[in-house]
Amino acid sequence: LKHRESAELTCFADDNQHLFVHDGAIGGGVVKLLQEEQGFPLFHLETNYVQDQGIGQAAENFVAGAKGYVRKKIQFSRSGKGQLQTRTYKSYADEISALMSTIHEILARDDTQKIAILTRHDREAQRVERVLRAKGYGAHMASRATPIWEFPGAILVLDLLDLLFDQAKPQQLMNILTSFGISHSLTQILFREGLVSEKWLAEGAPIPKGLDLPKNVFSELQLVRSRLTKPYEILVKQQAPSRDVFKSIVFDLLQSLGEEAKRDALIATEFVLSFDGKVKDLPSVARKTFSDFSKDKPVVVSPVHTSQGLACDVVIIPFVSEGMFPFTGYTSIGKDMHHDRRLMYQAITRSKHQIILSCHGEPSPFMDELKALFSQVSH
Repeated sequence: LKHRESAELTCFADDNQHLFVHDGAIGGGVVKLLQEEQGFPLFHLETNYVQDQGIGQAAENFVAGAKGYVRKKIQFSRSGKGQLQTRTYKSYADEISALMSTIHEILARDDTQKIAILTRHDREAQRVERVLRAKGYGAHMASRATPIWEFPGAILVLDLLDLLFDQAKPQQLMNILTSFGISHSLTQILFREGLVSEKWLAEGAPIPKGLDLPKNVFSELQLVRSRLTKPYEILVKQQAPSRDVFKSIVFDLLQSLGEEAKRDALIATEFVLSFDGKVKDLPSVARKTFSDFSKDKPVVVSPVHTSQGLACDVVIIPFVSEGMFPFTGYTSIGKDMHHDRRLMYQAITRSKHQIILSCHGEPSPFMDELKALFSQVSH
């Protein structure tokens, strides 16, 4: 576009462009790139707009020392003092149970209230979403959590279903074979030499003839074929329930998966086993499922990184525990206090009136810090 004489480009960047550096956003990188170019109008928004003065001041003081945060003028829409509550529970189950009770109490007291439940990650948001649906809040809830079907372990579950019902495409069969331990290079060779995914199990899982493979590699390939064809034969010849056959294949597959993919596959398997309809139809239904971004529901569940633009009466931030917020699970970069400080700022500034922080086990150091800051602005 730059080299077309007729094109005019304007860059708009989120005014908190450094918030999500570890969650896939590239806003800051784009701005830096365009600053090095010529001929691009670049605008900087000079003011942050915050609902409650007390919340805004405490949030600004909390994030002030975070590396990369862009301090700006603040304009408040109301002169409130902001309310912060912190709650600690013994177990995850206790915290979830208390979360459900809190939602019920708030809506019973005033059903016009809007509640946001903001979590550090998509997976925590998915767990809360599942519990809410089980408790009957499905019709009253909007979710911004990434659908489980977008995670590798869950995608593999859908691929297995398609394979069982003779609907698998080449990429899906490749995904299954590599997940069962066949190397990616060997799967490419198999398809290059004529492997066909369509009705592969129905035709006995044939392997292209004439392959010159080492004996141990050929044995591994035959073992994977056996692990897939035997359950399929049970499904077809003995008319066993498809859910039972699917479950046996998944639990066999889980032995080959890493912990993260295994967790996603188990969640997806739970969806399959509870699916109200024909199991063979689930892959097409799941792939059409997107997050519900409706603004009309009283309860919104969202990971912090997709909470931009939310403004709710009450913001509940669960799982603010040591190791979770700030998060210590990044294998390559370790704990990044600056990043998590910016995320917490994003979460608490979604509230108009009240914030509830909760945890189980050891509380995050953020909880005591925020209690002190809110205490200062309330006097």
